[in-house]
Amino acid sequence: MLLRYARPEDNLLAGGCQLTLIFCFIGAGYIWQYEQFSDRLSPSVVSEVLVFASTTVIALPLVVVTLAMIVVMVVIMVLLIRKEGNQPIIVLASTGAPPLLTFGKGQKWQLFLSHIWSTGQE
Repeated sequence: MLLRYARPEDNLLAGGCQLTLIFCFIGAGYIWQYEQFSDRLSPSVVSEVLVFASTTVIALPLVVVTLAMIVVMVVIMVLLIRKEGNQPIIVLASTGAPPLLTFGKGQKWQLFLSHIWSTGQE
């Protein structure tokens, strides 16, 4: 699935979070499988078949990947706040979100038309 957000930073965050979730689901499957095998087989056989010595060896990389994704997310947020923090924002009254201003083919300018009588007469 191709991610298409308005900002490339959002695409990076969404892709990284999805990749982190995939790693966590696969790791949880390996942990479950290790536990099921260790109930029925000896620890040496389980380690030989699954290549992991314990569930801690499986869980540790998952924790590291998740913490790394949190660090990446915080860094991107700090960079965005520094880049866009001082810009004035116009928001829609109905949603509170900034309007999505797009240009049509051949269009060069955006226009803000004031609906207030005192400022609309200038």
